[in-house]
Amino acid sequence: MTEVISIERKPRAGFTLVEIMVVVIIIAMIAGAVIMNVGDAPDKAGRMLAGADIATIETALKSYKLDHGHYPESEDGLKLLLEPAPERGQTESYVKSIADPWKREYHYRISSTHKGHSFDIWSAGPDGESGTSDDITSWKNGS
Repeated sequence: MTEVISIERKPRAGFTLVEIMVVVIIIAMIAGAVIMNVGDAPDKAGRMLAGADIATIETALKSYKLDHGHYPESEDGLKLLLEPAPERGQTESYVKSIADPWKREYHYRISSTHKGHSFDIWSAGPDGESGTSDDITSWKNGS
């Protein structure tokens, strides 16, 4: 009589190296996607804030014109908006700051070079150079 021997495999605890590698690769792919989407968030936020600042400065310039009868000259720049006009009963400045999110002053030109605008206001953007593609401007903001 022939005896049949059966070998039963006991289930092992733990994971194989392949299973661990698959999980690590999936986690790395997810982390990479998150980092790519979050990595430029500060610049996006800065650009949005600069656009809002420019709209606020435009409103302040229009208020200044109503109070004084003219816009500030280019050489005076936006600094006049930081000063109240006590002779007109104004106790607070028109704006709190004229610095963009990158801690540089906004640029101002009284004679606009863009049709439909009385003046130009712009930030040089994250790179700090005027005239480049990352500039944030009053004439492109739709105001």
